[in-house]
Amino acid sequence: MVNDYKTSCGMVNIKMSFFNAIIYSIRLKNVSKLENVESCTTEQLQYFSYKNRKIHYRIINYSDYYDIDYYDSNLKDKVFDWIGKWS
Repeated sequence: MVNDYKTSCGMVNIKMSFFNAIIYSIRLKNVSKLENVESCTTEQLQYFSYKNRKIHYRIINYSDYYDIDYYDSNLKDKVFDWIGKWS
């Protein structure tokens, strides 16, 4: 977890999730309701997109703030397949 990181969505906490040493999910936590969430989300999406990866995002609306998840959908499917196999 990285706290108080400056992004186009303001100062946020960042949580990164890994699978086999590969990052598959980044969550911007505590995005202020004062931010234009759609604008900052697409700006960050361009920053996180790389090499033909299909990066998607999901906005989670809490009463006081937003969380925004960015994830590689192909890799996320592999993660859930692995979890299903071993649980």
